[in-house]
Amino acid sequence: PEDKCEPFMRVRLRPLDAPNQGDGVSAAGDLQVTVYQGSSLPEFLVPRDVFDASRTVLPGTRIKMWFANRGSRGGSWWNGKVFTNRALEEGGDPWECLKVQWDKDDDFSEVCPWEVTVSTK
Repeated sequence: PEDKCEPFMRVRLRPLDAPNQGDGVSAAGDLQVTVYQGSSLPEFLVPRDVFDASRTVLPGTRIKMWFANRGSRGGSWWNGKVFTNRALEEGGDPWECLKVQWDKDDDFSEVCPWEVTVSTK
């Protein structure tokens, strides 16, 4: 990306069930992720249990999502209803797969399911 700056950290990921070649490297290959400080890249390391739970959000589910205020502290919860979940489709991409209709203005947004909380409202 153009807004690249100095690396903040590098993370090496290795599948838990990958056979080891004896030299500390898995036969399946490791994935190295470089995270840049100040980057506008989205966060994409999500705990497995949160990811798995996010794939079960069904259309019609009431949710809420925190939206931070730009340039200042604070924010507000927005309530809405899941219209579709593309992650449920065969080979569906889990990133921003929830199409949500918000109560405040009837607009639709596509959001990441791990950023929402199932709501009773």
